[in-house]
Amino acid sequence: MNTSLIEKAETHLAMLLKNAAPAKGAKDLAIQLGRRYNIPDETLEALALAALFNQADDKTQALQWLQAQGAASGLVDQVNALLQSQQAGDKNLDMPRQILRDARYYRLQDGQAGAEAMLNDQRREWEKKEGLVYDEATWPEVARKYWKQLRFYTGEAAALMDDTRREAAKAWKQKDKEEEKADKKDNKKKKKDKKAVPAGEDFPISDSKSVQMMFKTSLRNHIDLTNIADNKANIMLSINALIITILISLLPTSLQGHTYLLAPVGVLLASCVVSIIFATLATRPVKTEGFTNIDKIKSETTNLFFFGNFYKMNLPDYKQGMRQVIEDEELMENAIMTDLFFLGKALGQKFNRLRICYSVFMVGITLTVIAFAVAYGVKG
Repeated sequence: MNTSLIEKAETHLAMLLKNAAPAKGAKDLAIQLGRRYNIPDETLEALALAALFNQADDKTQALQWLQAQGAASGLVDQVNALLQSQQAGDKNLDMPRQILRDARYYRLQDGQAGAEAMLNDQRREWEKKEGLVYDEATWPEVARKYWKQLRFYTGEAAALMDDTRREAAKAWKQKDKEEEKADKKDNKKKKKDKKAVPAGEDFPISDSKSVQMMFKTSLRNHIDLTNIADNKANIMLSINALIITILISLLPTSLQGHTYLLAPVGVLLASCVVSIIFATLATRPVKTEGFTNIDKIKSETTNLFFFGNFYKMNLPDYKQGMRQVIEDEELMENAIMTDLFFLGKALGQKFNRLRICYSVFMVGITLTVIAFAVAYGVKG
């Protein structure tokens, strides 16, 4: 990594900006996170420069300065690509791009004082862009929502700064508690007056004890039915395996001179094998990836309460994802419904295969008895 070029860029920005501290802070955090994720030196150099230039008002001019310093065209292109990826709508982010976004929150490393300074900067930026001024009556709610919705892209950034973010969210929630209390009173009145849910609207799980009880009962019933299905499948596996074991041990001696028994024995063996296949499919665990993209949590396409979605994740990323779910009531409700839905689908497949298993066994045993009767009748 060319540290001299990074130092020159830092000095250049200090001359252009009234306060170069943001550029230096973002650069230092980007390098720190990059090293924790073992980013190669050549990429780390581009990442550090992008973190610096990300603070500049004119990024094109910053890139032109970089070219004037004799930087390789590949490095300039890489820095430009990193800066372009910071657009709000770009969600296809690799690790360097995720780190660059997290580097913006470097102030959170300084505790609540840094958090307050960062929030003030954000307030000024919003007011400048939107051409408005937040008054003291509306700002606490805006600030609380900002801290609540702020999310880190990398687990290491969350481990470094998420405690500060949560403390800031709690502080602004306290400032906004008067409005929150009024909202709660209003919601209670609405719940009391509400007699039915209009067609096409979602019923909030948390608003009704009856609905909560129904979900708990359904989940418990699904789990009980899963145990019953597994027990039934194990019974079929044991019975058919025993029949096959006995037949294989007796066949060499019993069929000598009794070829007329080949047909009924073949029918019995075939039915036992097919029954074992479907019983095994009914009890075979579902294949899971063991990893969840944090971006998918907001789109409600995954459920972190199921082990198959997180056992390959690292602890910081898992904690970050769980906090997103826990702090958002709507995400929590959707997680419950998602869990119930996919548990039901798995249970349906299990019972369908189990039904085929029992049907094959029943038909096979019946045909075997008929085949034995016919075979003995023909022999006689």
